Amino acid sequence: MGNKKLNKSRPAPGTLQAIVERFPSFGRRRAVGYRGEFGLRWWSYARLYEECYRVAGLLKDRGIQPGEYLLLHAPSCPEWVAFFMGAALRGVIVVPLDENSSTEVVTRVAKKVKPSLFVHDPALSTNPLSLPAVSIYLPDPGGRPVPGKDVTVAVDRNDTALINFTSGTTAVPRGVIITHGNLTAAIRPFQAWRYLLRLLSFRLLCLAPLSRVLGLMLGICVPLSIGLSVIYTRSIQPKHLVRVIHDNQITLLATVPKVLQILSSHLRKQTVGHEGRALGQRLNGVRLWLFRRHILFRLTRKLLGYPFSVILVGGAVLPVEEERFWRDAGYVFVQGYGLTEITAFGTVNPPLFGSLGAIGKPAPHLDMRIAADGEVLMRGPTVTPGYFQDEVANTEAFVDGYFRTGDLVQYRAGKRLYFRGRKKEMIVTGAGDNVFPGEVESVLGGLQGVRDSVVFGAHGRDGAEEVHATLLLVPGANADEVIASANTRLEPHQRIGNWTVWPEPDFPRGALLKPQRKEIAERVRRCDEHDSHGATIASSVPTVDDVSQEADRNRRLQLIAQFLLHTPLEELAGARRGLAEQFGLSSLDMAELLILLEDQRGAVLDNIVSFGALEQMDACTLREALTGGTQGAAATKPPPTWSESAPARLLGHVYRDALIHSWLYLRSRLRVSGVQHLADIEPPFILAAVHHEHAIDVFALYCALPARLRRKLMVVSSDWAFREYLDPQPQHRLSRRVLARCAFHIGVPALFPFTMVPRSGASAHGLMQTCRLIDRGHSPIIFPERFRNTGSENNPIQPGLALMALQCQVPVVPARLCDNERIDFRPRARRVATGVTFGQPVRVFPAMTQQALIKTLERRIAELRGAEALP
Repeated sequence: MGNKKLNKSRPAPGTLQAIVERFPSFGRRRAVGYRGEFGLRWWSYARLYEECYRVAGLLKDRGIQPGEYLLLHAPSCPEWVAFFMGAALRGVIVVPLDENSSTEVVTRVAKKVKPSLFVHDPALSTNPLSLPAVSIYLPDPGGRPVPGKDVTVAVDRNDTALINFTSGTTAVPRGVIITHGNLTAAIRPFQAWRYLLRLLSFRLLCLAPLSRVLGLMLGICVPLSIGLSVIYTRSIQPKHLVRVIHDNQITLLATVPKVLQILSSHLRKQTVGHEGRALGQRLNGVRLWLFRRHILFRLTRKLLGYPFSVILVGGAVLPVEEERFWRDAGYVFVQGYGLTEITAFGTVNPPLFGSLGAIGKPAPHLDMRIAADGEVLMRGPTVTPGYFQDEVANTEAFVDGYFRTGDLVQYRAGKRLYFRGRKKEMIVTGAGDNVFPGEVESVLGGLQGVRDSVVFGAHGRDGAEEVHATLLLVPGANADEVIASANTRLEPHQRIGNWTVWPEPDFPRGALLKPQRKEIAERVRRCDEHDSHGATIASSVPTVDDVSQEADRNRRLQLIAQFLLHTPLEELAGARRGLAEQFGLSSLDMAELLILLEDQRGAVLDNIVSFGALEQMDACTLREALTGGTQGAAATKPPPTWSESAPARLLGHVYRDALIHSWLYLRSRLRVSGVQHLADIEPPFILAAVHHEHAIDVFALYCALPARLRRKLMVVSSDWAFREYLDPQPQHRLSRRVLARCAFHIGVPALFPFTMVPRSGASAHGLMQTCRLIDRGHSPIIFPERFRNTGSENNPIQPGLALMALQCQVPVVPARLCDNERIDFRPRARRVATGVTFGQPVRVFPAMTQQALIKTLERRIAELRGAEALP
């Protein structure tokens, strides 16, 4: 692709540039967001449009020409979308790499494509070849103007948009060329939905990585071309997924089969009914389909929320039982088949008329043939033009204009296609029979005690090829019984001859969470204990050295959790350093570690210790707390949520202003300054107020804010404020306890929605609840120094405030209350003059660190006090 003509007035149809030019038509609708462990940050379509042009301007300023390569190594996030679409505006070819790609893979790909720019997440990787590099998290725009149309370059539908490299661990991965026309042809069948979505707004949670074509199509091209709001997240812990789907009101889920299996397994363990039995046990005795559907529908909607209704799955084969579970629960379930080389969408199994276990019928834009041996051949506008710098592979991949997929299928009733397996993975036994690993794995997956399995061919004692199974079992399962049960259900030529028990928590997996067959097979073949009856590969608990050598942050936190949970207590007794010091963890790391421990222990650890105190705990003390050696505090009662409903909000608009203004008028004469600093602030935001004396301070802040900013205020309170209700004492009078209960359930919620955090800092639960309300447009009022009469003045800013601001990407507005200590609450007391002063808001951006945000906020608060700015 050579240089193109600049300053094109209208992008050519059939290119990604045409999709970008549609963004302004959706205005301030939310476009892309990233959900962290606690909060969700959003970009609107207008903001995304601006960021795409900023990226195009950045590429132009760096002298990167059309047709050159941009190597992108980062997790799925709004910035990923901006760099991908911004490169399309500039005619630059994107080469995305999986988030978990090793330095060796990054280096091999960089040597092959010779990129002009390396865009990466500094926490994931360093610059392997000293390439020109930038962080994907660009500094705060700071009001910089958006570049004009002169940064765009004319592209054609046949020009390359990206090169997607397949997984590779021992050699250079194979690069698949994807053109602008391939991408836009694949989204054309979805365009009819854009008229409906101009009236309604739906949220899509995309769990497929954007570095893969499946995630690219379902997470960027399709949803953004029709106006959907897309959310990305990194963690696939089941409790995290349930929280995200429920709290963020997800409507559609785009994912891979493994994630659905993790989620359904978690749902089956939830108790149902008065008997306290797990859902899976309850369903075993239900034969009537309507009753089964009623139970599944009621429980899944309670956990996942009623807006969640559509599941899009692809990337691997989903077991029939998993598909039946979600269909019986009443979800619209769409399963498809595709490859990178055909731009993800090859066949689709329709949700209403599809058959269980089928991959559906060919997409309308593809011409498909089935070879004599069952291999799928495809031709159409979404098929790749070839592989990057690999003429041998191009010659082998095409026959008579059709692409050879290497996948074997068969037609069954209703002319539905059923996937059998990869041609290169087919096992040819010593007797000459063909065995497809997927069929054996499907039988193993339906047996109790089997979490997952990988089947491949291995040489038996007589030297002939036979079926070998590597089993990932639940604790306590017997491998011999599993194999015996499976062989009774398999055909004679499919029966398993030998097996291996995988000892680690999970198989090594690729970006789409499919097991890495080559790596698993190599490890099994190296196992010295292997024999015809089975083997177990040795494993070990991670050590401190293992943790320190791990570069990937998420994997590192998982290793720390395994170290804390499984290392013998006597080995932990020698180390008495705090966890933050021992492993170099930040407050955010500690918070995420606490959630990992909660998920792996299957219990709520939030009431045992807050992550603020966790930083000072050593490994031995934490282990004793986890095993019950340390008694935790009493469980905190969650605040009522009735005030968040639409009728309560409507009623609150009627009486809240009159009630609060009247009460404040009786006690004080309010003086307000610094309102000019709020001119550019839009809700939601965080209001951080200092000099907190009593409950009426919230009323003063409410009345001091402009009317447009006070609509959806909420309060973040310490549990100390409700101590009379949360921890009633026997000596308290009944009237006092009743008054505390009424204030907790009726009085405070009638004025403001509120959340609670422990006095020791902030808890994971309190942060999640506050961030959930921020996502719904609420602006929290936080007193970072708490009551002055419970501690000294100038207390340090609590880390929970910074975590919420960074995870939700909302500005922090500092405010100072003055003379509020003079307010007299006696009935005939005189009104006194009190003041509220607003400071310069602290703008938050992804590249900002927690320490920088706290330091900046402390400086602004010091300025409000009239003190010298902090150094």
